[in-house]
Amino acid sequence: ARIYIAQGDWDKAKEFATQMTEQSPMYLPGKLFNALIRYHLGSLDRLPDELDEISTVSGNAGLQISVANLQAMFARTIDDPELLDSVALSARPLADSDSNLPDTFVQACTALALVAEHRGDKAMAGERYPALSKYAGIVTELGTSTDRMLGLLARTMRDDKGAARHFEDAIAFSRKAGYRPELAWSLHDYADMLLDRNGPEDRQNATAMLDEALQISTDLGMRPLMERVLSKRDILKA
Repeated sequence: ARIYIAQGDWDKAKEFATQMTEQSPMYLPGKLFNALIRYHLGSLDRLPDELDEISTVSGNAGLQISVANLQAMFARTIDDPELLDSVALSARPLADSDSNLPDTFVQACTALALVAEHRGDKAMAGERYPALSKYAGIVTELGTSTDRMLGLLARTMRDDKGAARHFEDAIAFSRKAGYRPELAWSLHDYADMLLDRNGPEDRQNATAMLDEALQISTDLGMRPLMERVLSKRDILKA
């Protein structure tokens, strides 16, 4: 299920996630994967309640931080500061502890990266960047590239040169691996930085990235990303 989600093959991902829940209705990772698929496709109505339910039932730190990551992704999409505050409260202790498994630690850092980026919190980004840098070049349980998260943190720290390097790593990694949803998000986030920087050739490069991100998100039916890309393209046309 993880592999097919990372590749954007939603039908096959749903097949395996459904098998999990059919074999064991209370098996929470199956519910989490189904929620992640619905997030990518824009079926957001019941998502907050589903994630709260999974988080409440689970006593597993790894699963709970996966839920927090998906909540952060959702909050970033709908611009929900209160939900981001809740994510920060649950993720910070796991990111500050040395006793967690690497995957749990990395996911806590990525959740906080999304919070810091959305808030524009330079100090918070600076706190998380050094630790997450040790885990560059991988993807999390939810298929998120640590390189892209490092790019968001660097951008929040006003380090555009470092951010560009991380975004380029995320794009190269995702393209080579065939992780099309993460490739599309990396292209979008890099283009957003270029539009904000507005240096020589930045608009031209951002346009090419947004065109590719729109093509991928359209092919895969990723409605939340499609809407974000289209809004950026409207800015370019203005």
